[in-house]
Amino acid sequence: MMMCSTQPSIITHLVLNDIGIFVTAKSLTRLLEYVGKDPLLGSLDEAKDYFKRVFKTFGDLPEHVWQHFAQTSTYPVEQDGQGVKYRLKYDPRIVSAVTAADVNLESFFVKITSDILLLHGVESDILRQEDADKMATLNSKLELVNFPHIGHAPSLAVEDQIAVVLKWILART
Repeated sequence: MMMCSTQPSIITHLVLNDIGIFVTAKSLTRLLEYVGKDPLLGSLDEAKDYFKRVFKTFGDLPEHVWQHFAQTSTYPVEQDGQGVKYRLKYDPRIVSAVTAADVNLESFFVKITSDILLLHGVESDILRQEDADKMATLNSKLELVNFPHIGHAPSLAVEDQIAVVLKWILART
């Protein structure tokens, strides 16, 4: 959002996945419960269970999607002759850029001239409905798609969600 608002010629079409103009300290506190953690997982099944627990707000996803997350979002590590364990494929130090404070991005958002697809999990604590609606009034080039029974964030790993994004992109090419 920030880059798009400051360099509009670089990004002409923007898809925002359940992030808006205002993020509360409370919702960031929830994210901090798992962001920055570096769990050592005993198996891919344990990794799958971890993702199901941490990302339960993704909604009711098919089992193969959770398995895919486990396979593609972890890497194997040897544990001193105790066999293979798994770690998450991300830098846990990413948490150093996050603080549990309210974040207001409206001043950036109002400068965006790009077409915007805003994906919103109706049960999200990150993108509140009131903020999604306000964004739609602030930018006439914004298309808002609400996904019921989803929190933060739509996983973009199931057909109905993928189809929305694909249709939006193809309509602009």
